[in-house]
Amino acid sequence: MQNETTVLDSPLLIFICYARKDNQDDAFKRRSLDRLLDHLKPLERQRKARIWCDKKIDLGTQWDDEIHTALSSAKVAIALMSPSFFASDYVCEKEMPKIFQQVDAGQTILLPILLSPFDLGSAEFYYLDAQGEEKVRSLIDFQAANGMEKPLIGLPEHEQDAVLLRVAQRAREIVSGKKSEVPIGGERGKHTPSNLPRSQTETFVGREVELREIHDRVQDESRLAIFAVSGMGGIGKTELVLQYAMRYRNAGIYLGAVCWVNAQQEIGSQILGFARSCLGLQLPEFSDSSELVAWCWGHFPTESSLVVFDNVLDYADIENFLPPVEERFKVLLTTRSRIESEAVSVLSIETLQPLQAYRLLYETVKDERRFEREQTQAAELCEWVGDLPLGIKLVGKFLKVEPDLSIVELLAELKAERLKQDGISQIETVFELSWERLNAAERQLAMLLGTFGKAAIAWELVDRAVEFCREETACLLLEPKALRRGRRKLVELSLLQRSGENQYQIHPLLREFFRSKMTQEEQRWITTAVAMVIIEIAKEIPQSPTLELIGSVTPAIPHLQAVAEDLMKLKSREECGIPDDDDLTWAFIGISRFYEGQGLYADAEPWVAAGLTVARSLLEEQHPLVATSLNNLAVLYRTQGRYEEAEPLYLQALELYRTLLGDQHSLVATSLNNLAELHLSQGRYEEAESLHLQALELYRTLLGDQHSLVATSLNNLAGLYFSQGRYEEAESLYLQALELMRTLLGEQHSSVATSLSNLAGLYFSQGRYETAELLCIQAVKIGLQTLGKDHPDVAIRFKNLAGLYTKLERYVEAEQLYRQAIAIFYNRLGEAHPYTQQTCQGFIYFLDQVLRKGQISELSDHPMTRSILQQLQSASE
Repeated sequence: MQNETTVLDSPLLIFICYARKDNQDDAFKRRSLDRLLDHLKPLERQRKARIWCDKKIDLGTQWDDEIHTALSSAKVAIALMSPSFFASDYVCEKEMPKIFQQVDAGQTILLPILLSPFDLGSAEFYYLDAQGEEKVRSLIDFQAANGMEKPLIGLPEHEQDAVLLRVAQRAREIVSGKKSEVPIGGERGKHTPSNLPRSQTETFVGREVELREIHDRVQDESRLAIFAVSGMGGIGKTELVLQYAMRYRNAGIYLGAVCWVNAQQEIGSQILGFARSCLGLQLPEFSDSSELVAWCWGHFPTESSLVVFDNVLDYADIENFLPPVEERFKVLLTTRSRIESEAVSVLSIETLQPLQAYRLLYETVKDERRFEREQTQAAELCEWVGDLPLGIKLVGKFLKVEPDLSIVELLAELKAERLKQDGISQIETVFELSWERLNAAERQLAMLLGTFGKAAIAWELVDRAVEFCREETACLLLEPKALRRGRRKLVELSLLQRSGENQYQIHPLLREFFRSKMTQEEQRWITTAVAMVIIEIAKEIPQSPTLELIGSVTPAIPHLQAVAEDLMKLKSREECGIPDDDDLTWAFIGISRFYEGQGLYADAEPWVAAGLTVARSLLEEQHPLVATSLNNLAVLYRTQGRYEEAEPLYLQALELYRTLLGDQHSLVATSLNNLAELHLSQGRYEEAESLHLQALELYRTLLGDQHSLVATSLNNLAGLYFSQGRYEEAESLYLQALELMRTLLGEQHSSVATSLSNLAGLYFSQGRYETAELLCIQAVKIGLQTLGKDHPDVAIRFKNLAGLYTKLERYVEAEQLYRQAIAIFYNRLGEAHPYTQQTCQGFIYFLDQVLRKGQISELSDHPMTRSILQQLQSASE
């Protein structure tokens, strides 16, 4: 009887074919073989495979026989293709022919990687097939891991690692016979929803240990992992975390989402914007942004997600916006501050090690001859700037753009500048030296850029700001060539970074430095130029912005906030260069409309309140803009249902308008109308009626009977009478408003459609169904033509018409309209919005009526309809 022993099969072999010349660089990142071996090492350690390359040949071994033996048993062959690879006689005449023979026999699978550009079609290999006939093959027939258009040498380091990881994972699948549970790096990782900013560095060196430590510590956590990377300004915290996010997203570790949040901007709106634009979520309406953010976290993908909060000044600023305590979320912070929270694990990164700093300087300058001559001085230069990445990159750019400047000379300049500017730090000294290398026009451009917010700057805004200075004699940037030269110089010196197509960004420390360089006169005209350009964007934001418009203005919001913050710092009107008083509050109005348009009333409120504060501080208390600001805050409170807080503000605004403008002014009429609508919301019908009548009379007196504001006032008064059941009076006013709107605005205007819909609602309440149907259909048609089929106003009209058809027992038509309305409300306003809830309740009532009438057979087989019907039937049983 045979002994029952366990036989362990020898692990399959992975053979690596390469040119030795490609693995002889001093820099590890250029030794592709060694990097690939690191990725394959776990396979060997877990005894999943044997890894073989000619490094395995022991001294004294017959290397030709050893290579042939290894090749003969290879299950996987990895070819590291390069000009040196194809120039190698041994590779082309020995190794590759043998590999092709085994590929043809189905014994070996070939995985090519293109290291550097080469014409693959010109490299042909000749070998004998199993029948002894000569064949010719080319590697162009095989799918390389990275493709001809993306050789490894031209990719950023994190993308190179993704390619090597992809090959290692594919090799694991082949030798194990199992599809990897972890997706092959770069195949799914590149499709992960993300909003990572563009890397601001061409060369990332010296932080491999920190990258691995971050990953190990974050992944070790079984729950929500909050990990902070702290350190001084300029040390490279943001770039380190960005490199981590890119590397492990591409490697397939974070397949859910990678969300990047700038903690110096509005945090809630950034998270909501990511959910909307990157995850495609249709956001519901909540009373404040924290509830809406919580809803977004709940609707993130179930797979692992990384959330980064960059440049956190105070942990309390982000605490209410953190994702829930779930294993799928990993959180990284960067901060200069000390984080005092037990929930946060902290990694304090120090300056670069001397060798790492030297490598960074070497990679930035890329001048071997200079470094051969001044190796010691280069190390001293790195030490002098404190081994700070930002400082090293800046001095490296000096050396790169000035090839005749020796390292010794640069170091002497820095030391002299430090003596001249007594008390400043090394990094500030580097800034000063950079500043001295700029001419007057380039300095003006730097100061102008520093006036924008802490976000990417669309260059179109810079052009417009310069154009605004056309009459400013001190401006040296009016010539397009001067502006282009200035931009080029700032980029060359790494004082400005290109972050996308026609998008540029500056480091926060440099932004502060540039702003500090402005004289009082320069500050006046430069900040005014930027403010006027940004304020024009604010004026383009309507009271009810569409989602499309919100998306288009989102990049400008940080700059709009920077303008608002600068205005909040002023103590008098004389300090402000904005010529027109009316423009002083537009920055605040634009920001508040941006947030209110998304239902983010809590985020809008501080900006509306700040607008009121600025109006009061820069203008006299008795100024129409103060009244307008009071009114804007009251409107926000009323929208939130905060009627008691809104009322005194409305009253103050009305009194101020009357005092400043007299009783006979259109703004007084508007104020009366607003207060009337508030009283209507409170059920105070008599007071509302008195105010509406006053507003209507005043509009007629000032504007005449033929004005759109008169039509609006008639419509509002009719709505009040309708609420009171005074149908005859309401009908007369609705008809007058409709006729006036048709005359002034034409038949195909959305306001006409609204008026038709209001009148139809009145007729429905009176049982005049045929007339109501005609008006409803007209309102729907106009709405479809002017607003489109997905607009909430159109959905309201669908709902109204569906209610009418329910009453008329026209169930097929009613069902279709209800479903259309619900779909629009869900997609545009969200599940929690009152319109959505009311329409769903109407649909349930409609189906209940159908069930009671026994008319179920008329309905469609739509899943929504059938699901609710089944619930109603179960409840009745």
